[in-house]
Amino acid sequence: MMIGGVTVRRDDVGRFCLNDLHQASGGAKRHQPSDWQRLKQTEELVAELVNSGDSRIYPVHSVAGRYGGSYVVRELVYAYAMWISPSFSLQVIRAYDAITAGAAAPDPMQALTDPATLRALLLSYSEKAEILEARVQYQEPQVRALLRLSQADGAFN
Repeated sequence: MMIGGVTVRRDDVGRFCLNDLHQASGGAKRHQPSDWQRLKQTEELVAELVNSGDSRIYPVHSVAGRYGGSYVVRELVYAYAMWISPSFSLQVIRAYDAITAGAAAPDPMQALTDPATLRALLLSYSEKAEILEARVQYQEPQVRALLRLSQADGAFN
């Protein structure tokens, strides 16, 4: 599923990645998936989904690691999108409807001529680059120390 130039990943049982949806919505700190998941209303909705017995899979699954994130079922995707904004909710609903209707994927060449899509892609990648640069700056002293230790040939014993 593509929303605002961002591909929303799915896990092996079909749940959607909230972290990708967060990026598609603009990536605002106030719209972080973890904040939404801690809401009482969200917890109650998850409990209702579990108790309804309509699905054989658990509605929320978190994956740790570099390519991890929180994966949720369709109903929770809608709830998260509504929490963010009405316009984003409409984008999500239309994208999901396009998937279920079997609509063809958007033409990449047409997307490259669309200024809104290009802007969304640029913003998404520039934010990712800034995050990675900050992470490198934070980890640089630790990496230097580890390299110094690993190349000491026992001089630090």
